[in-house]
Amino acid sequence: EIQITARPGQQWVFDMPDWLSALLDGQNIPSGATITHQGPANVVFRAEEANPRAESRSVSFNIEVNGINQEITIVQAGSTLIKGDDISLDAEADSEGASAFTATEGLQWLASLSGDGWLDWSATNPGSSGAEAPDGAQPLKVKATTSNPLAQARSGKITVKAGASVGDAGYTNLTQEIEVLQAGSIVTGSAVDLSAEAASNQASAFIATAGLDWVANVTNGNWISLTGTTSGYPTTGNLQNITFDVSVNPSSTQRSGEVVVRAGDETDGPTGTITVNQLGSNFSVSDTELVLAYVATSGSVIVKGTNGLLWTVSPSESINGITPATISQIADGNAQVLNFDVTENIGTTVREAIFTVAVTNGDHSKRVRVKQKARVTVTIDQSVLQSYSARLLLGYNWLSHPPFDADGTNKATSHGITNVNLSSSPPTMTGSYTI
Repeated sequence: EIQITARPGQQWVFDMPDWLSALLDGQNIPSGATITHQGPANVVFRAEEANPRAESRSVSFNIEVNGINQEITIVQAGSTLIKGDDISLDAEADSEGASAFTATEGLQWLASLSGDGWLDWSATNPGSSGAEAPDGAQPLKVKATTSNPLAQARSGKITVKAGASVGDAGYTNLTQEIEVLQAGSIVTGSAVDLSAEAASNQASAFIATAGLDWVANVTNGNWISLTGTTSGYPTTGNLQNITFDVSVNPSSTQRSGEVVVRAGDETDGPTGTITVNQLGSNFSVSDTELVLAYVATSGSVIVKGTNGLLWTVSPSESINGITPATISQIADGNAQVLNFDVTENIGTTVREAIFTVAVTNGDHSKRVRVKQKARVTVTIDQSVLQSYSARLLLGYNWLSHPPFDADGTNKATSHGITNVNLSSSPPTMTGSYTI
């Protein structure tokens, strides 16, 4: 409102701009009209539209008041556009979120989305454009059309324009952007503990963000073989099983392998690990040394191992007349006999061989030393005969304890021994022989 204090009869002129109207002494002056008036007046100016720009706009006119030329300026403040908070969406498809903006009331406005096709307006969004912004916040609601195939968050945006920025791409002073972030997807693995034995159709589970492709691969542990379904669509957001077989653990220590499940994008999608722990196996050999007679015979040790272990004997061939009867066998958890066969040792020295009983591809290893005694020989001659006959005087009976039974019967006389009954003088013999 302006009180113009011109003298009575003094004329003044004012060209109204398109955005401004006036009430002059009760008379409506529309926008775009020209006011021609004489003398004092009370003028109420009214903005007919919201300022379409962020900068203020004004209009001025001159009037002579009491001989002094004065300029009168009408200023309309610049409009404002204030964005609301950024939006965070869950990783799953159809996740929704809301924000808002506040623009100067009456401004034309337009909201648009960008997000590589995964971002859309919610079904309950009240609108994406309007001829006049309301008095207060204008809500905006969006949703994710697909689950995020990436492990990291992905972003889109709502671009809000108001006033002159709607129709003029070069004018951006009434433009705001609301960022929309969709959380990255996840895959959660698990762990399973197994005994040392081989096992089939074992299962462990993973949980992944719903709505994604998935694939499982063994990344560590060639003793793990996936069975059943190893890929599919979609992930459910709930427990999903991976089934697999494991071979027997040939080592005494626990081993661990990994099955990695990847969901979504082949390169940047989330991964989860299923850890498979398998206990170490048991293996034992009852003796580390065997001592056998010089005759052709055999001796044995007891081998016991976790069911399914393949054990071998090396060397597998005969050494010094000593031969393993078994060169390989699969353990069954019970005692297993491993024989070593020997031929007669006709030599005069002990003979031996060392064999290693080991689990294939494992760390179980036992050494068995097999010894075979040598034959003991005695040369019988007159001096030995005399020595033995002296012992007979201590109570031995020649016939019950024949000293020189060379071929299984008492044929001492066949070797030239005489006077075997010790009736008078000690026995005698001619020559010698060896037993």
